[in-house]
Amino acid sequence: MESKTPRKTLAFIFIFFLLLVQSPKPSYSQSLRSNPTSSQSPKPSSQSNIDHKTQPHIRRILLGLLFGSLTGLFASIFFLLFIRLFLFFANRTPLLKGPVSFSTQIAPKTLQLALLNQPQSSQSLNSNPNANYFRLTLDNELVVAVKCLELYTPSTSPNQNPNSMRSNSAKRKMQRELELLARVKNRNVMSLRAYVREQDRLFLVYDYIASGSLEDAMKRVRSGQLSLGWDARHRIAVGIVKGLRYLHFECSPRILHHRLKPGNVILDVGFEPRLGDCGLGGLLPARVDALGCECYVAPECFQSCRAREALDKAILGEEIEEEEMLMAIRIALVCLSDLPADRPSSDELAAMLTQLHSF
Repeated sequence: MESKTPRKTLAFIFIFFLLLVQSPKPSYSQSLRSNPTSSQSPKPSSQSNIDHKTQPHIRRILLGLLFGSLTGLFASIFFLLFIRLFLFFANRTPLLKGPVSFSTQIAPKTLQLALLNQPQSSQSLNSNPNANYFRLTLDNELVVAVKCLELYTPSTSPNQNPNSMRSNSAKRKMQRELELLARVKNRNVMSLRAYVREQDRLFLVYDYIASGSLEDAMKRVRSGQLSLGWDARHRIAVGIVKGLRYLHFECSPRILHHRLKPGNVILDVGFEPRLGDCGLGGLLPARVDALGCECYVAPECFQSCRAREALDKAILGEEIEEEEMLMAIRIALVCLSDLPADRPSSDELAAMLTQLHSF
């Protein structure tokens, strides 16, 4: 209806314009040739005199209608633009400064003070050239895990202007992404508890789990310090897929992990996995190292040996468990297919791995 109204108005103005430019010509009822002896010109009729008197008045009316319609049209356009700009600035996300906490147990001032005293109250968990992960103890004896990201490093894409990443629009986009990660509520996904943004660094605060990551558990298994049976391994695999299914199908908008690897899978005491570092690829789209990661893929998957040789001989025993492990490897091989249409979704993977015990 809004698109038809300006068209009707323009058509109405165009008709008025045509009526305005047309002027009636006087007509004479008597020809000069009909009476050549007559030297007097024919006199206009009384109706003709009335038309000459009313024509300027009609023209002024038409001009008034024309300019009035144009003035109303432009005034309506400017009014709508003003309302749109007002709503845009009114609904714009305000920039939050200082520590932002999503948990009642973490006070912003307490977190800021603990970060200032970081060497005394923290313990490094692991590190890499562009990010480090450490344990932090707050004043209320609450222990949290903090990941520090360097926002602007030499690994930043050469096509990306660092000043554009410091703009208010980029800061608002990052703030919306962090608020989305804080709304994650699932037993198999680590939820963001707080964050602190500085000039060139970003601190992300998570729950601290002392059991370590899946990568730590794999190292202890290889060294003989930990025995991890098939039931526990199956529970870990199912929990990882359920976490991915939650991120892909139950979050709106959906969250892509971008950095799924054993080091980012945290295990609790009962070997229940929780996915960490979710959505960091969306936070740092221009960082080369943010999207690239050393994702774990078993080397046996790229060799021509049988799948059975990839099984951990330390847990081989019952024939039923061995068949389930072989089926899990076949599912993993399907996930490595080059064609996206051949790879199952996280929703399908959850059902496939959950039903392994019933095969």
